[in-house]
Amino acid sequence: MGDYLYRTRSNWFYFIAVLTIGLIVAVSYLAVNRPFDALISAMNTAAIAAIFWVFVVGPKIIYTDNHIEIHNPFNIVVIGWLKAEDFVTKYSFTVITGSKKISAWAAPAPGAISSRRIQRTDYRGTALESRLVVSSSESSKAESGVAFILALKHKEAALTNGTASESMETRPNWLSIALVVGGTLALLSNFIQ
Repeated sequence: MGDYLYRTRSNWFYFIAVLTIGLIVAVSYLAVNRPFDALISAMNTAAIAAIFWVFVVGPKIIYTDNHIEIHNPFNIVVIGWLKAEDFVTKYSFTVITGSKKISAWAAPAPGAISSRRIQRTDYRGTALESRLVVSSSESSKAESGVAFILALKHKEAALTNGTASESMETRPNWLSIALVVGGTLALLSNFIQ
């Protein structure tokens, strides 16, 4: 089936909005001949964008032929398809193994208002239409539902092809940790001045 990267696309819009607002503020300082304030504004924008990236845009899920990778802000969890016992979408897309529950920041479940807009026809082609009761968090309109459907399809393909692994690994996401620490220190240093 091949590798597939899942990340919510709307988060890019918010990231670009943060950068645009910061750029407008920095340019407005330059327009009134205040270059030092423009530099501080640009540094603050870069710091806020780095922290925003870590928590909003950076989280993702990677589906491969033998495992699923969940990239959360401070850690990366690689779970072999044989180790993934179940998938839950109550608050976010969560992979359940024998001893752990790993939730993905990239796929939160919908709120009450979003769930009212989901119709029975939204489940066509998702391998869920035969179920009598399907929660709104499993819908193809919900981020957790898309992640859930992709996980079901990739796990089934991996088991059919015999490529599923049984490994499980958790490692720190050093780049995200460095971005948060660096961004926080930059913001603090600018507020102290």
